[in-house]
Amino acid sequence: MATYRHDPDLEFLRHCHRDDLDLLVSVLICDPKDGLARITETLTYDPQYKKHKPNHPRYWDAIAAEVQTFGANSFATLLRWGKGVLYREILTDACDKMKVNYNNKSSVETIEMNLLMKILEKSLEKMTPDQLKTVAEELQTGYSNPTPELLTMAIQAGIKNIRVCGLSDGTCCHKWCGESPVRQRADRCRKCHADAYHGRFCRSRGLGAQFSLAAD
Repeated sequence: MATYRHDPDLEFLRHCHRDDLDLLVSVLICDPKDGLARITETLTYDPQYKKHKPNHPRYWDAIAAEVQTFGANSFATLLRWGKGVLYREILTDACDKMKVNYNNKSSVETIEMNLLMKILEKSLEKMTPDQLKTVAEELQTGYSNPTPELLTMAIQAGIKNIRVCGLSDGTCCHKWCGESPVRQRADRCRKCHADAYHGRFCRSRGLGAQFSLAAD
């Protein structure tokens, strides 16, 4: 069973809603390629998981421990008494694998965004024209003939809006999703789930996407 190493870059998991953690937990337990349980996963053996699932925030540290061992070599993890590696190392390894351009001295959040944008670009490039139009309509871009490049820029602009619309002080991201600019007790926008605790989209969903798509 995995043992959690204190990691400031994973502490945000304790503040996430259970719905935000669904994808991450699912990807940690099962391989999205075939839907089968991962041979190396240990989360489902954790007593806290068995007791509290699917109330994921109640065992967030077990999830964090699984994230750390997910990105570590199994033999090396054994030598560390079940402890994996810190998230920053996992993140940069994923960036190297996907040939993401990043500065190793940048913050985890910046490197994370570089990786997620790379994943987004690859996903958009695989879409059909009809699928691109659907995405454009959902984003309310107004594009009549959307391309992967245009949609990527639109999403980047939306993320910038979230970062500057007051999330850092607990207010809602009304400039992006239209929700009223009132303080949220749960520290996250009720409509688009942007995480006010960090001032960006809820990173738990980004983690799930990262492990799901970066493994391709």
